[in-house]
Amino acid sequence: MIDKIIELDKELFIYLNKSESITDFFWIFITDRKVMFVMLLSLIIYLLYKYESNSYKLTIFLIIITFISTDLIHNHCFKEVFQRLRPCWDPEISEKCRVLVEKGGEYGFVSGHAANFFGIMSIIFFRLPNIKTLIKFIFFIWGLLICYSRIHVGKHYPLDVFFGAILGLILAYLIHKITKLFLSQKKYNY
Repeated sequence: MIDKIIELDKELFIYLNKSESITDFFWIFITDRKVMFVMLLSLIIYLLYKYESNSYKLTIFLIIITFISTDLIHNHCFKEVFQRLRPCWDPEISEKCRVLVEKGGEYGFVSGHAANFFGIMSIIFFRLPNIKTLIKFIFFIWGLLICYSRIHVGKHYPLDVFFGAILGLILAYLIHKITKLFLSQKKYNY
């Protein structure tokens, strides 16, 4: 069963990655970690200013904790444990794979870009629940674009980004709940 799922994941990757596109430059831009960082930082500053979180320092701290957690866990608990080769390193399909950016490390399960982005996005939504639906929708679409970009540039299989996003969501939820529990016991204003 798992072998069949992995085979379907590879087939879907080849289908999504195979065609040359005039939009390659866009996907390379979207997938750039520096671009993602600057855009996220700008948006975080805007949201904290716009929604005047009473505890903006705590929100910033939780964003940093979420980022560090997703980064450490995706690398040490997933990539090093599962050791699933990235498509660009996989001898079965590397010849069929278009690689538009530097190959990077050999292992790709789970996607760090997806885990980091969805973790940060989720902690912001938990901390600032009054964010307008349009902003949430834009954030979500941005996350999907980042996930797809990882496939388009040849770095990840679809399941790598799917489970990376799930990991980010789960870690953000746990960090939010643990913080809320801790602060409620200490009688702090959360």
